[in-house]
Amino acid sequence: MKLSPGVYKLRGGYPLPEHYYLRVQYIGKTIYYDINAGAPSMAQDYNDIPIEGYEIVKKITRPIIKKAEIMIFWTDHEGDEFCYAANDIRVLREFLKSYPEIARAIGSKKY
Repeated sequence: MKLSPGVYKLRGGYPLPEHYYLRVQYIGKTIYYDINAGAPSMAQDYNDIPIEGYEIVKKITRPIIKKAEIMIFWTDHEGDEFCYAANDIRVLREFLKSYPEIARAIGSKKY
């Protein structure tokens, strides 16, 4: 399928079906694409965008979000794994303020 500039909803992933956003855009005269706002990658043309393993659900104008949740996973010095979920930015800020080691591990210079 030839992809024109825009945002597409994709289905794919293993082992559970997950959805992703594919953004195709021109920057100057070069075509770039990214999945879920990851690092943009350059494509020679629209047929050069690697979407094997994904199914294009549809082209959308902009995502309409009902609910968002931020998950932070980390491993301590003993190798134990932890997870924290937040769906409110104020709660997330308080968490990062309480654990500045985690904030620094994800790149914060504030804490």
